[in-house]
Amino acid sequence: MFGAYSPLNSLGKQGYQILIAHGLQNADYSRDRLAKLPGAVVVAAENFGPSVGFRLYDPVRVSDPTAELLIEKTSTSVTENQQRLADITSYHRRILLN
Repeated sequence: MFGAYSPLNSLGKQGYQILIAHGLQNADYSRDRLAKLPGAVVVAAENFGPSVGFRLYDPVRVSDPTAELLIEKTSTSVTENQQRLADITSYHRRILLN
């Protein structure tokens, strides 16, 4: 509760609303840009909140990132897709660290 009260108290109601609006605009911008990148998919595209979860796939190896994400979400066997997930995670990490 104090985490919300402190900024509201120091910025005022209008300042806090502006801060929230900017966060939502930035998240919307990020979702839009990610949708245009080959190999990128927003994890919870239906969520229009201030945070954006995404997954990156190598566009050379994965032609449909949305389908690939669905495979990851619905996989019931870790051993079945272990190498596939390791490769995707390695690519994701490599891109974000560069």
